[in-house]
Amino acid sequence: MKQVSLKIVRNTICYYYKNKKSPLRISTGINVSKKDIEKDGNIKKMFLNKYPEILFRLNYVNNWIIEFERKEKEHPPIELIKRKITGKIEKKYSNKQTLMELFTIFYDFKTKNINKKSSLKDYISFRNSINDYQKYFNLTLLIFDIDINFIDNYKVFMKEDRKPKKNIKLKTKGKLNDNTLIKRFNVLSTFFHWLVDEGVVKEYPNVLNKTDVKKQKVYKTYLTSEEIIKFYNVDFKDETKNRVRDIFVFSCHTGMRFSDFTKLTKLHFVEKNGFTYVKKKSEKVEDEFLVPLTDISNEIRLRHNHNFKFINQVFNRILKKIIEKSDLFNDEFLDENKNVKYKRYEKITSHTGRHSFITNLVNANVSINYIMGMTGHKKLETLNRYIQNKEPQDNKIVNKVFNKRLIKE
Repeated sequence: MKQVSLKIVRNTICYYYKNKKSPLRISTGINVSKKDIEKDGNIKKMFLNKYPEILFRLNYVNNWIIEFERKEKEHPPIELIKRKITGKIEKKYSNKQTLMELFTIFYDFKTKNINKKSSLKDYISFRNSINDYQKYFNLTLLIFDIDINFIDNYKVFMKEDRKPKKNIKLKTKGKLNDNTLIKRFNVLSTFFHWLVDEGVVKEYPNVLNKTDVKKQKVYKTYLTSEEIIKFYNVDFKDETKNRVRDIFVFSCHTGMRFSDFTKLTKLHFVEKNGFTYVKKKSEKVEDEFLVPLTDISNEIRLRHNHNFKFINQVFNRILKKIIEKSDLFNDEFLDENKNVKYKRYEKITSHTGRHSFITNLVNANVSINYIMGMTGHKKLETLNRYIQNKEPQDNKIVNKVFNKRLIKE
């Protein structure tokens, strides 16, 4: 897709559009000196920030080009582009609209342009929190209401216990930790950057840089390969509980997210070179992953006829009970954020299986590239979040780590 860009022509910033016949160059009338030009020939951002009207018009024209191509299925004529660059800007939105009216437009824009559909969850959660905030305090927010008082009140509203009010039902519950609260402020920040780009507000509000919410260390746990086997060998004398046990162990041996293993069908299991693999497109990031089955994970999928369907809340509720009942995870650790001691079983959830898979492979010195091929991670930084202790698509490697059968007691 061709877009309008900024170029320097005879020391003057110009709007530039590459055309088959001859490129379109329209002067902004702004001169630039050598000190304001990067080594690669681009204009320094600090210099451009002095002229927000240029950046706004550039963004305005390029958004129009995207919309034109989406509707007409062709590039816009060069004369139309020239008119858009030189003509009067038609403002779509007004700063007199309410915060949520503008956020709805912003959210609609995001749904059409965002690559990871799972990322929309943060936008939905933020929207719900603002709707609840307005409902709870019986007010309607405008964009000019986003000041230091709002920041302080919103933090309290999201972090503390709320006194119930008659006839008011809220979608959010409060009691957020700081890391989740940071996500809400990140959405608000992205929203205001969009408002600046759209010309609704002149500048990004400085108060959003002063939320005073710091990222906390997250206390997560994992099961060693020996602990996984011990847990697998526990008979809970109940069909549903044993099924939850099996599915959790399957997750520990494959590293699959809950959203992935609950959508498995027989078609996702493939045979290759005498081994069985799971081949699936991730529900979260839509990238394909390939992970070999161990003897135990293969045993589990056959026992349950490839059916791993469960509701997340129900699964975690049963998992909590059987993890505690197993008496295998009673060791304690200190949460330094709250200065509170927890028993390890209190921190084990359906996602602990993925942490366990990755951490056990890393501790066994398995190649990071092999691990990322099985988990579907693209960035090492993201993978590192899962690694708990640091003291493939190769079936032998995975089986060597996890296939350590213990005799049932």
